[in-house]
Amino acid sequence: MVDAGTRQFSERVQSRGLAFEAEWPTGRAKTFFLATRLCANDHALPQWERSMPVVSRRVLFAVALLAALPVGLLQAQSGQRQAVLLLHSYHRGYEWDDAINRGILEGLAQLPHLDIHIEYLDAIRLPGPEHRQAMIPVLSNRHRQYQFHLVIASDDPAMNFLNANPNLFSGVPVVFCGVNNFEPAAFPAISRKTGVNEAISVHETVAVARTLRPQARKLVGVTDAGLTGNANRTAFLAAAADWQSDIDVIDAHGLEADELTALLSSLSVDDIVLYMGWLSTPSGRRFSVADSVATVRAAGPAPVFGMWDFLLPFGVIGGHVVDGHAQGEAAAALALRVLDGQAVETIPVVMTSPNRYRFNDQELARFGIDADILPIGAQLQSLRPERISAAWEAGRSFGDFDRDLFENHTSVMLLIDPGSSRIVAANRAARLYYGYPQLVGMDIGHLNTLSAAEIQEQMAAVENRTRTHFQFRHRLVDGQIRDVQVFAGPARYNGGNLVFAIVHDNTESLAAERLAARQQQQLWRTGIVVAALLLLLCIGLGVTLATRRKNAALLKEQALEIKRRNRLFSTLLEHLPVGVFMVEVPGGKAVLANAEAMKLLGRGIVPDTNTENLSTVYEAWKSDGSGPYPPEEMPIVRGMAGETSTVDDMLVMRPDGSQTLLEISGTPVLDEHGQVVMSLVSFQDISKRKAMETALRDSNNKLTALFSSMTELVVLHEVVLGPSGEAIDYRILDCNKAFTDSTGIDREAAVGQLASQLYGTDEAPYLKEFTEVGLSGRPLHFETWFAPLEKHFSISVVSPSHGEFATVTTDITEIKRIQQQISAKNKELEQLVFVASHDLRSPLVNVDGYSRELEFAIQDLEALLLPHIAGASPAAGGGADLHDPALVTGLQTSLAECRDAVSHIRGSAMQMDALLKGLLKLSRSGRAALTITDIDMNALAAGCLSSFEFQIKESGTSLILEDLPPCRGDSVQICQIFSNLVNNALKYRDTDRRSVIRLSGELQNDRAVYRVQDNGIGIAREHQENIFELFHRLDPGRTEGEGLGLTIVRQIVDRMNGTIRVESDPGQGSTFIIDLPAARSPWRDSGSKEFP
Repeated sequence: MVDAGTRQFSERVQSRGLAFEAEWPTGRAKTFFLATRLCANDHALPQWERSMPVVSRRVLFAVALLAALPVGLLQAQSGQRQAVLLLHSYHRGYEWDDAINRGILEGLAQLPHLDIHIEYLDAIRLPGPEHRQAMIPVLSNRHRQYQFHLVIASDDPAMNFLNANPNLFSGVPVVFCGVNNFEPAAFPAISRKTGVNEAISVHETVAVARTLRPQARKLVGVTDAGLTGNANRTAFLAAAADWQSDIDVIDAHGLEADELTALLSSLSVDDIVLYMGWLSTPSGRRFSVADSVATVRAAGPAPVFGMWDFLLPFGVIGGHVVDGHAQGEAAAALALRVLDGQAVETIPVVMTSPNRYRFNDQELARFGIDADILPIGAQLQSLRPERISAAWEAGRSFGDFDRDLFENHTSVMLLIDPGSSRIVAANRAARLYYGYPQLVGMDIGHLNTLSAAEIQEQMAAVENRTRTHFQFRHRLVDGQIRDVQVFAGPARYNGGNLVFAIVHDNTESLAAERLAARQQQQLWRTGIVVAALLLLLCIGLGVTLATRRKNAALLKEQALEIKRRNRLFSTLLEHLPVGVFMVEVPGGKAVLANAEAMKLLGRGIVPDTNTENLSTVYEAWKSDGSGPYPPEEMPIVRGMAGETSTVDDMLVMRPDGSQTLLEISGTPVLDEHGQVVMSLVSFQDISKRKAMETALRDSNNKLTALFSSMTELVVLHEVVLGPSGEAIDYRILDCNKAFTDSTGIDREAAVGQLASQLYGTDEAPYLKEFTEVGLSGRPLHFETWFAPLEKHFSISVVSPSHGEFATVTTDITEIKRIQQQISAKNKELEQLVFVASHDLRSPLVNVDGYSRELEFAIQDLEALLLPHIAGASPAAGGGADLHDPALVTGLQTSLAECRDAVSHIRGSAMQMDALLKGLLKLSRSGRAALTITDIDMNALAAGCLSSFEFQIKESGTSLILEDLPPCRGDSVQICQIFSNLVNNALKYRDTDRRSVIRLSGELQNDRAVYRVQDNGIGIAREHQENIFELFHRLDPGRTEGEGLGLTIVRQIVDRMNGTIRVESDPGQGSTFIIDLPAARSPWRDSGSKEFP
């Protein structure tokens, strides 16, 4: 029953136009009712409240309001940092670990001075003892480095690991969660522990499954042979004894995929499959949860039930499910008590596993299961669209929100089609506010001053649930531009996707509303508002005391002033950017909710609420979706018991289908006798903050994975400065696995050490070079031999922030060794060619000399004999007859053959001499010292080509020299490159047309690219790959030479870090393309000219 004073107060509140509800349900709405009542006139209050002095009532309200605000709102952030280790049993991305991790992190978020370190044992993917053994030094080094104050372990493998290694975190308290069927004697080696028990609800889930499928003849329990699978199987078989008399119980344990598929395919649609975890097979095949559930569902026709909340989105019907997020949340609550100084041994283990009845609505429909026969309090998720649209199309109530409420609500409400931006529905308040008799069909752009593109962007944000709160400027029918605050969320209506928006005009209070722009500012400025409120109350107190000392007229005047201040106080409450709610004690009847509370909850004070039905009435859920929020854990209920508490995992579903994640702080309100008379809570939307925290964690994890997996040696350092500010050393901050593998230095031994100590040198290696990068920010790259490690390194140095630098080092020791071997072999070959060429020329000189002498002797012999042969007579007697025709013919033939033989000997000797000269030339070219400078190629080319002036004029060749970019190299060697190429172009010109040779160039990034182009005879494609080979000649009969010109050209280009290639078409000409390093000086193209 509502007392007369309360009803009178309700009417007076409504007459003032405040957005407080006239109904008085029990539940979470008590808070501000007391506050407003404490500031009301005496005649409007019941006797017990009128008996309180005005001063006491107002001070009591102020204290209650301050106490109800979040702890972080008014409390300065101070204190030492505490290190906490989260040790998960499985791996990141595994839904169970992820849910627990979220619950723990959200629960610990209220402590700003925690250093949280997360490690995974990877027990599913790496189940063997070798991996667990390898984790021991890793975690030991973590503890030595960070000195953990608390270890939070999730699931059995993590606790078994800690129990098997008790010295790993000796003396550190342990909080566990997700441990199956905990017993006090478990984990005896861990003396300081508490935690949260996990117990799957096999009986409850099978019972509800049989209720939903009463015709079932077979019940199949699916488990793998892992640690958790074995435990679940034991629970299943223990419970199966109660059902075996009237249903066939089948134990599908540790099966391969084909075996499980064969078994499940034999079931009927009436049978029941109980999924209890099947993530691995005996053959070693691993599954994700999604793939595992998909395999089981696809294997047979029977519906699949399960006992974990994270299975429902993958198509499991549901049951009495375990909630991972709630497990983590409960563990975080225990952890906060330990971190606050309470001895862990004094905190009892939470044995009641927070399980809830939850079901997949779409799966229920797929199997024709009526949701009306579900257990009382069961929650549905993955709702069918027709369930939503049918209620609206029939005009029936949808939860606490129906068409009448929409049309008659005093808040401006709009339904908008996000695709067309047109208004689908607008309530009476909207039509009155904007002044248009008809808003339906109007483009929202007529009201919103944003551009069409900006409006679509905001619509997308609402549909994606990335943003629900907006500050816009709206245009009224009379042209006024008003500042409005819009709360929007996605909604379904008549089978379509819409945007539901509530519009609040805050033109006159824009400054106050902007306090909500940033969460941190919101918290502190709310404190300022409350302080101002207290100041006003104190002023009101002074005024009230003064009235008691004056005459009746003055008292009347002061009463009017008090009323004015009460109105001001009510306005301040109305515009607080946090929701405020109050309930009475002991019944839990809701008595007050401010405007922000109604916006966040989507509803105000609901009749007939009490401590037992708060979660259901206000649709408050655990944020992980495990079920309704337990009333005994809600701050509003704990405040009724005299406790102060804060939670940040309450997910409220609004009547329009949108949802908000709330951080809630509660406190009891005491009367002057110290008795609890009210419970007060304040709350705010933290959805955006949680999303940002998740994104930041994901980004950090990606960067960490990249850092660890790089094959280069990556080390992060900080510069150590001396007393005068000079760099005297640097300290290692972190290093990756490649560094430890290459150097043999453990990461734990390196991190925190000075470089001079770590490497055992008097001065830190490359101190000047490295620290200059860290202090100036200019990057550096160089190659070096590092004597302490006896390795060659290629080092890149960058500075991520002032005073720090990172080195990315590649071990090039093996490359250098191979290069040295190649260089040595090349030198040996060059020496061999030089010696062979030099030594072979000596006998050739002798052969040529003696052949020359023999030639002269034959000539002399001919000169002596031929006259005698021609003029001798037989009478000369005494010897050969020189007139004998046979003798004459023989002498002439022999002398001719001698001349030919000597000619061939000398020709071959000269040819071999030319080849040996070429080899010597090639050898000298390869051993010549290079002088590398920036070269003006225009001047160099002009000088080199001057030697061809005679040949150019004689052949009628046109030589065009374009402006050439400068390059970097040896001028003598580069001159030889172009001389050889131009010489070849002159040699192989086409005599049927005028020869044209063109030299051109351009810059391409940091390279100078030159082209020597001619219109000569060209080169056949089969020869283009061979022309740079030793002694290769295209037409030996046409031109002289030893075939070494292009070989020498390529050798020179290679030595100067360049490349050369040819493009040619037979009969069209050839183009040789030379790529060399560009000069460091700038270049400007000045055109081309004909040479000479």
